[in-house]
Amino acid sequence: MAKTSSAHSRAASDEISQPARTLSKVSDIAIARAVGGAVRATPMVLDLSPGIVELAVTYGPHERVTGVVVQHPNSHDITIEVHVVLQGSLRDGSQQDKARGGASHREAPARTTRTAVLTRSAEQIRRAVYRAVQGLGIAPPAGVDVLIEDLQAST
Repeated sequence: MAKTSSAHSRAASDEISQPARTLSKVSDIAIARAVGGAVRATPMVLDLSPGIVELAVTYGPHERVTGVVVQHPNSHDITIEVHVVLQGSLRDGSQQDKARGGASHREAPARTTRTAVLTRSAEQIRRAVYRAVQGLGIAPPAGVDVLIEDLQAST
């Protein structure tokens, strides 16, 4: 499981500036629906995840959005958690080299490449969240945490 830092959240929110509006005009479930749709449309995202340890969900009247958690740390801010399953390939040659009995000299760079792919995916997801919230006409979230809970690798 990978969790990204709030420093990235602040950087992404600075990219999308808009006048702040009150949160009372938009329900948590409307925010979660907009965020969920935007995240599912992001490259490499297979689906939203229900969570690993506890249920990741936002509840509304007669519905719920699984994989998006809208929280209110104080009376004028929201934070959003997005739990995702990614698809794609993080393959490298190191597995083949290990099968031949030796460690790969490419192992460290391959690990760095995998980290870069996951970090880039998390940033794309974070930007999609900010755009979705901006589209609702409310203040950007104080923070967005992206939790990559599974990876279904393509061959």
